[in-house]
Amino acid sequence: EYGGVYIDSDVIAIKSYRPLLKYDVTLSRNSEDQLANGMIFAKPRAPFLKIWHEAFKTYGYWKNGQNTYLFHSVQIPYNLSKIFPHLVHIEEWSLIGPKWFEYEQLFNGRYSWKDNYCIHVWKSKSTVPDGPERINNLRKHSTLREIIEYIWNDKAPI
Repeated sequence: EYGGVYIDSDVIAIKSYRPLLKYDVTLSRNSEDQLANGMIFAKPRAPFLKIWHEAFKTYGYWKNGQNTYLFHSVQIPYNLSKIFPHLVHIEEWSLIGPKWFEYEQLFNGRYSWKDNYCIHVWKSKSTVPDGPERINNLRKHSTLREIIEYIWNDKAPI
């Protein structure tokens, strides 16, 4: 009804997402055949969200052996995007990258995040520092440490 922004509690905003607000709805791709619900940007009364919301009437029932949370949260929006592509803008990487199946890149590798609006840190899969004093618990040359230093210490990315 009102529109707005929803962001999971384990998402770090890196830069303004204002450019995404021109679309009725913006979601991120979770995988080849799923959209993510960890960040949702929507205008008031967005038709895509109304249709998606209607689908939740079946929430709590198993669909073809799938977990209903996953089905309603990531599969239904993907299916709807195929039927109503004009109602949703999909960001491939800039909202969620690295993807859930690549989350180790945050801790053990280097992920090019400079074009991201946000980073999803997948706290259910790892330990994320909850304050600047705990940054030393991260590997010195990790993507997450670089992002946290950029935000907390105003340290320019490498």
